[in-house]
Amino acid sequence: MMAIRMNFLPKNGQIAMTGAHELGHSLSFNDANSDDYSHTQAWTDAVKADADAVSDYGSSNNDEGFAEFTQLVISSLGNPYDIQAIQTMYPHRWAAFETYFNSLNGDGALEKLYSPVSTPFN
Repeated sequence: MMAIRMNFLPKNGQIAMTGAHELGHSLSFNDANSDDYSHTQAWTDAVKADADAVSDYGSSNNDEGFAEFTQLVISSLGNPYDIQAIQTMYPHRWAAFETYFNSLNGDGALEKLYSPVSTPFN
């Protein structure tokens, strides 16, 4: 269960994007090998290799950076051009995220999620 408390009246899409961001935090805490995937060497190395931050807020620390990247991926589902842009702009983060996501959900899970010819329930 995830609850989101907002101290302002959200604009169109903000609840969904806040949910996607918070889902990133939840996803990060599912790493069987550490307390928080965003603090692992794999994620830290990917962030350093890509250099550019996903957002100003995401550049504040690795927790927020992972959550912002998750939000970016979720907001791009269903749009192959957006996914391709993410892979091009953040190749190391994408590879680390894909490896981690698939470790939680099975081989090819992320590809199934963003594939236009598949659904997450296949």
